[in-house]
Amino acid sequence: MDKKYNIAEINDYIDSLKGKSPNTIKMYLSAINKFIDGAGIKSFDDIKNLNIRDADKYQRHLQETLSASSVNSNIRPINAMYNWLMRMEYVEKNPFSLIKAMKEPEKVQAFLTNEEMIAMVQSAKDTEEKLMLLMLLYLGLRRSELTGISLDDVATRTHIRINGKGGK
Repeated sequence: MDKKYNIAEINDYIDSLKGKSPNTIKMYLSAINKFIDGAGIKSFDDIKNLNIRDADKYQRHLQETLSASSVNSNIRPINAMYNWLMRMEYVEKNPFSLIKAMKEPEKVQAFLTNEEMIAMVQSAKDTEEKLMLLMLLYLGLRRSELTGISLDDVATRTHIRINGKGGK
C-alpha cells in the first residue's frame, strides 16, 4: 500500500485496508485512482461536496469505456470508501449509496467433462505439472491458492493447509 495521495482522509482510508488481500487492495487503489482522475478530485472538499448527480455522472463516464461488470467493480470500492468516511465522520453523506449497480449479463458456467479433465492431466509433461492440474481440477483451488502453497503448509503426508480467498 505505497500509494499516497495529497488528501489525508483518503490516505487514512487506504491505511484502513491493511487487513485485506493484496489483490483487493490493488483493485481498490486502481478504482480510487480512476475516481480521482475521472471525477476531477483535487481536494477533500471535492470529495465532501460530491452529490448524487456527480456520482451518477461519474458512473456514466465509466460506462463510456468499461463493461457493466467493470463499472460495478470500480463503483463498489468508491462506495465502500464513502461509507468508511461517513463512519469516521469525515463526510455526512455517501453520494454513491443511491447509485444502482448496472445490470450484468448472466454468465453461463462452462464445465469440463471427466474425459476432458483426464485428457488434460494425461497431457501434462511431468509429475509436478500433473499434480498441479489435479489440485486445480479436483480440489477447486484458485491459481493464487496453488502458487501460495509452501512446504510449511504440508501438515502431514495426507493434509495441506490452503490459504484461501479472504484468508479463509
